[in-house]
Amino acid sequence: MKIFRSITLISLLFLISSLGCVKDEKLKTDFNIEAVDIGDGWTISSLAAEGFDEASFREAVIPLFSENNYITVTGMVVVRNGKLVAESYMRDFPGRLQKRQIQSSTKCITSLVFGITLDKNYFTSLDQKLYSIIPEAFDEDLRKREITLRHLLTMNSGLKFNNDEFAEELFMKKQKNVNKYILAKPLFALPGAGFNYRDCDPQLISGAIHKQTGLPLDSVAKKYLFKQLGITDYFWERNSDGDSWASEALFMRPRDMAKIGQLVLNKGKWNGEQLVSEEWINLSTSTQSDPNAGLPPDKKVSFGYYWRIQPDGVAIEANGAGGQQILIIPEKNLVIVYTCDPYVQSKYSLANALYSITNAIINSITNY
Repeated sequence: MKIFRSITLISLLFLISSLGCVKDEKLKTDFNIEAVDIGDGWTISSLAAEGFDEASFREAVIPLFSENNYITVTGMVVVRNGKLVAESYMRDFPGRLQKRQIQSSTKCITSLVFGITLDKNYFTSLDQKLYSIIPEAFDEDLRKREITLRHLLTMNSGLKFNNDEFAEELFMKKQKNVNKYILAKPLFALPGAGFNYRDCDPQLISGAIHKQTGLPLDSVAKKYLFKQLGITDYFWERNSDGDSWASEALFMRPRDMAKIGQLVLNKGKWNGEQLVSEEWINLSTSTQSDPNAGLPPDKKVSFGYYWRIQPDGVAIEANGAGGQQILIIPEKNLVIVYTCDPYVQSKYSLANALYSITNAIINSITNY
């Protein structure tokens, strides 16, 4: 959210100025990729046992420890064949125990939680109209009453709400009825007529979940998802009327982010228990919105239900501003997590730079 981005930018400027005053002070820790058993449910294995050439893997990830490149990267977790094989934390204390603001990767957790509520019949279908759930939040524009859950999950509501203003209007001004405030925005297109990446559509999904289950989004996640995954140390901020921020206000540990990735790779199963239906995993991680319709398949990045699908379906990802990533590469039975801090507004995306690291990691696999 914008407020967090401002705070972390200030933190970065302070960090840089502080380092300038301390001679030879290192920003990054020494190179270390050893995975450690901390009793959080992960099975620990070695790179070699899971099919990596260890020397090639080390060469692939050593740039993350550079004092001159990838400066904001704070963590990396690598899981193959369901086992934790490498983890690195490029800053001192508290490292692996620190919760990170995962930014828009939060949307993908929202998608999973919605899928669970759909599985449990809290909703009739994806084509159920939002008006049937929260009619009290709508204004007199009858066109808005055509907005469906599918429209919200594909960011096709048609509501005109500038993403740069979303957090300021809703978080800073402490709106008393967030759903009503969002739905009072004018339409820039009819519902379903045009994809537009934004935070307001997931927020309305949060409102719908709260209304149908009687619980805010974070409580539903705790009851049906986090508890089963052994995720206990997290923070999911709520807005002023009690709903969870569905788009970018979840703080998680990197190893727990990897559990989310492994759950999706496992088609919704964890330790033999089906937490989310395979049908929902398949739907939510396949192309539902295609903002790059004119591009060839090897250049397209499409969206499922908040998940991003890389060209040719090579990777499924949750992607948050500044480089917060959960990458799922099904063909290689591989999950990679990156965390970065702080957020820096820039035309250059660190996420794109991290893809070169990811490709090098994939190329270090010798046993398919």
